Amino acid sequence: MTEEYRKKKILLVNDDEIKLSCFQEYIEEMFPEKYQLIKFDNADRAIDNITRGLEYDLAILDSHMYAQNVGAHGGELIAKISKKKHPKTKVIMISAWVPDSKEDIDASLSFFSYENNLGRCIQRYLENPEE
Repeated sequence: MTEEYRKKKILLVNDDEIKLSCFQEYIEEMFPEKYQLIKFDNADRAIDNITRGLEYDLAILDSHMYAQNVGAHGGELIAKISKKKHPKTKVIMISAWVPDSKEDIDASLSFFSYENNLGRCIQRYLENPEE
C-alpha cells in the first residue's frame, strides 16, 4: 500500500457484542481489506474518542444504546456529534428501534434487513461521497 493511499475508515458502534461481531464479519466479508473498521461496544467510549479527534469516513451506529446523560439515545447522540465535528461524514443507523429524530442520519436500516441494504449504503457513501 502506498503512502498516498488511505483506507477509508468505518466507525462501527453497537453495545450488543453479537450484533457488533455480525456487522464486522459482514463488512469484512463483503469488502475484504477495503476499509479500516474502528469498533466500539460502548457509546460513551465512542463519544469520548470522537470528541478527542477520532476521524472516520462513515459511521454505522445502533440507535438504541445507552449513553451517559441521554439514556438509550446514545446512537442519536453519536450521530449529532459526528455531524457537528465532520459535517460531510455519512451516518447509517441500524437498530430494531426507530430513532426519535432523523435529522442527523443519512440512512436508517432495520437490524433485520441490514444485509440487503448495508453493502449498498457503504459503497454509495464511501465511493460516491457527494451523494
